[in-house]
Parts: sequence; structure tokens; C-alpha cells
Amino acid sequence: MRMSLKGRGAAIALGLAVIGTSITLATPASATHWPPPGEGRIINHTGRTLVGLTGFDHGKGCTVWNWGEVEHKRQSSRKHCDRDHIDPHTATSRFDDFDAVTVQSSGYFWVNFEDNGSWYKVPAHYYVQFGGRYNADCYSGPHVTCKIHKVW
Repeated sequence: MRMSLKGRGAAIALGLAVIGTSITLATPASATHWPPPGEGRIINHTGRTLVGLTGFDHGKGCTVWNWGEVEHKRQSSRKHCDRDHIDPHTATSRFDDFDAVTVQSSGYFWVNFEDNGSWYKVPAHYYVQFGGRYNADCYSGPHVTCKIHKVW
């Protein structure tokens, strides 16, 4: 049995209406905030591999340059750290929660905390900690620069 042209048009219209309804229902109330930006992310704009920490519970020893959610005073401390490498020109998942970042490919890198605007020279292999409400955006240059900024 063949469907008439008019019948096909009605079936297509009904199908599009059903798809449109399900899409409308799946759309969040505020599309400007979806998907959530994520907290504790490292965005690697450099051509170098960065190293991030996902926790301080176990793993190999590491040196944290600062301590506290976002402290710009050097309070070097030895901890046990869970490491993860962040490939060049990538970002960590918005579902991963990173706590610190470092470079290993040069003698030092520069860090800026948006809360105070100053730049700090941090030795390579020293991790700069940032809290869960912050992200680290790292850029290339003669030395890597990382801006620590509040997400919310």
C-alpha cells in the first residue's frame, strides 16, 4: 500500500514535531550556562606537555610551591601526588578535578593569580596549587605562563 504525497507530508511533519519536542525538552533552561565550564581544569594552549595533579593522597613525592586554595606566597611542601600528563593544545575534561599544574620542559614558568594580578616565577617541577573553583589557562612563550582564574 502506497502513501499519498499528502499523507507523506503529514507523516514527515509529525515526525519533525516529535523530534522538535524532544529536543526542546532536552534543552536546559539557561543555554548560556550549558555545558558547565568545569572547575579544576587545565587548559594547555602550549606546544608542551604539562603535568597536573589530581590529588595529594598517594603516588610519588612532589613539591608544591604554594599551599592553600590560591595562595601566592611560596610555602614549599613535599606531598604524595597523583600525576596526569596534559598533552599540548588540549584541555582536561570538565569532569576531572585537577588541583595543581607544573611544567617540566624548561627551568621555570610564570604564574598569575587573577585575585592579585602579580606574576610569580616558579621553578619547573614545582606544582602550583589552585582550588576547585579555579582553572589554569597555560600559554606558550619563551617560558610557559599560566593564569589561574576563578570559574564561578
